[in-house]
Amino acid sequence: MDPQWLTAYGTLGLAIATIGLAAVAVFQDQIRAWLTRPELTLSITMSPPDCHKIPLAWQPAVTTTWPGTREAEAYYFRMRIGNDGKTSARNVEVFAESLELSRQDGTLETVHRFLPMNLLWANTNEVYFPSIAPSMWKHCGLGHVVDPNLRGEIPGEDDPTSPVQSGQTVFSLELMVKPNTLSHLIPPGSYRLTVLLAGENAKPTRRVIELNLPGTWYSDESTMLARGIGLSVL
Repeated sequence: MDPQWLTAYGTLGLAIATIGLAAVAVFQDQIRAWLTRPELTLSITMSPPDCHKIPLAWQPAVTTTWPGTREAEAYYFRMRIGNDGKTSARNVEVFAESLELSRQDGTLETVHRFLPMNLLWANTNEVYFPSIAPSMWKHCGLGHVVDPNLRGEIPGEDDPTSPVQSGQTVFSLELMVKPNTLSHLIPPGSYRLTVLLAGENAKPTRRVIELNLPGTWYSDESTMLARGIGLSVL
């Protein structure tokens, strides 16, 4: 081969290598961030500490004769939001994106009255969790079920326009606010709730939670978690 061609090939190869090294130098931080970014996960276990019985306290209206704070039996259901990545996930949020009703024929019907909204982190009641380290998880609230015999007395826990019977349970989503439409209250039925996990430095991830609410209430915790409600991540 002509020595001039060899020289040209060598020069071209050197130029390409130089450009490649320059590109790596310029974008090395972005490449490193992509390779080590957090990976958000979601799981639910139908037992404490994810799901368990906790009294719900509320302050009766001033027009009532009951003095002080009252309490009702309630069950709280929380999701474990974990990080399987190699770096901490920052400012993590969980967004309730859509709700669908499962019909008896197996089809899904969009619940149009549902308002998409962020869910609140357990214990802090904040929309964003500052940081979740690798191999760690934090609880995010999903919802709760209150004793149906007292539901009508608790603000935001009963929809008088709903056909739900007085003795049936209702699933109340832990949204950042309780809409005036009371669309956070889910009546008995089988549903699929789509949630979006995201963070400042984490790729958004969608997960679907199947919710089965037969509407029955049990004061015993083990019975309620086994027969009164069903939650699973699809």
